[in-house]
Amino acid sequence: MVFSAEEREAILAKIKDEVDAVLVAGEVPDPARWCALLPEAEEEITTLIELRTFSHEQDSAKAESDGTERVLAAIESEIQDALNRGKEPDFVVYEARYPHLASRIERLAATQDFVHDALNGDHAPASAADKQDEAQTALGRYRILGRIADHPVGTAYLAVSHDPPERIELLVLDPRISRELGWEIVREADQSRNLQGDGLLPAREVGDVRGVRFVVSEHREGVSLSQVLMDLAFHGGERTLEHAMPPHGRPVGEENSAEDRAEANANASKAAAALGADPDHIRRSVALVRDIARIVAAAHLKGRLHRNLSPSALVVARDGSVWVRWFGLTRYLPPPRPVAVRSPLWRAPELLAGTEGAKIDWRADVWGVGALLFSLLRFEPPLLLHPGDVDRTRVLADGPGRLERQLAAVLPVVRPTLARSLAWDPAARHASCEALADELEVILRHLDSGSRGTPTRGDSTRKRRGWFRRRG
Repeated sequence: MVFSAEEREAILAKIKDEVDAVLVAGEVPDPARWCALLPEAEEEITTLIELRTFSHEQDSAKAESDGTERVLAAIESEIQDALNRGKEPDFVVYEARYPHLASRIERLAATQDFVHDALNGDHAPASAADKQDEAQTALGRYRILGRIADHPVGTAYLAVSHDPPERIELLVLDPRISRELGWEIVREADQSRNLQGDGLLPAREVGDVRGVRFVVSEHREGVSLSQVLMDLAFHGGERTLEHAMPPHGRPVGEENSAEDRAEANANASKAAAALGADPDHIRRSVALVRDIARIVAAAHLKGRLHRNLSPSALVVARDGSVWVRWFGLTRYLPPPRPVAVRSPLWRAPELLAGTEGAKIDWRADVWGVGALLFSLLRFEPPLLLHPGDVDRTRVLADGPGRLERQLAAVLPVVRPTLARSLAWDPAARHASCEALADELEVILRHLDSGSRGTPTRGDSTRKRRGWFRRRG
């Protein structure tokens, strides 16, 4: 059918509105849904979807920026109130709670001090500061250098300890967490000190500085698995795990960049198509997750569950070894909160409704390990929290069906193992993470025996190890 220019524009306008509605609902628009309306404009429709997706991501980033401005406005009001009452504002507390805003808070405090002195006729008022150094905020005997990652109970920062002099990881609890709950989380984290051994990053110290609660843990130089996944998704499968992961590679792109996240989301399906069926990528992914499963199993023997095995919780060190962090921080984790866009779920289904009254055991981590393998093959979590899942009733009811549809896209060689580890009913999962690791070992042997003498995509791409970024 041939459409007039007016009819064509009307159809494209209708598609745009429907794409926007899909994005607002927290879903991923599928071009196939609209291409039949204008078969000759398939590329134009695909471009339209990419542009609307990017615009939606930008709007979400703006909302986050607006939230930052509200935080600064509230701090400014409190500083001014303290000055009006003749008190010295303790803005170090604000810097410790919001280290990524430290320089802006310090400039704000200095400006308010300057204005207050001037209005009170001080002959030698303070000078308004213009601090250029964005790094290093003090918290007790630690100096914060920069943000590492977000955590459901706070934010993890890279910090320096002066006694002894070394780099550590400092997780600062979210100030919105009540004092009572905060101390429960801190006490639970403190009990993870016994997690000594390869692959485990235990807590070393917990503390409080002027109301700011924190957990100090060992730090490993390397990259998180979330950075690796974003790199592979960003490049649409053009790079491999060898390119993006130590010891031979490193991820490219900025995890905190809204633009990079938008492109990674847009290209995730390409990466899944390219790498999710690549024997070399499957082999490397299974081997990596097998090692993770054994590390988590060792923690279970010491009586510690993780409960939130997100890709950010996995650190790939410079020598290629994998380490699990943040044990003991999620026993009192509140249920996840839906946001304006779809948010990933890395917790087992039995944790979605909250931990109160629920029986949680090691099988929650079996689900978490399975979710990591799924994300390495499909570049998305097995479950997503939609904006409509406000009270979690819908996701708890629809979850088994959602999981079944997601697993249908995984290759048969790993599908039975994933289906079992990601079973909605904990009783249907593997008996332990060690048992899951043994099953993954069997898959590895099968992959090795079935691919001898057959060149794989990994063999050809290994020659082009160079790091690059592709731009539309």
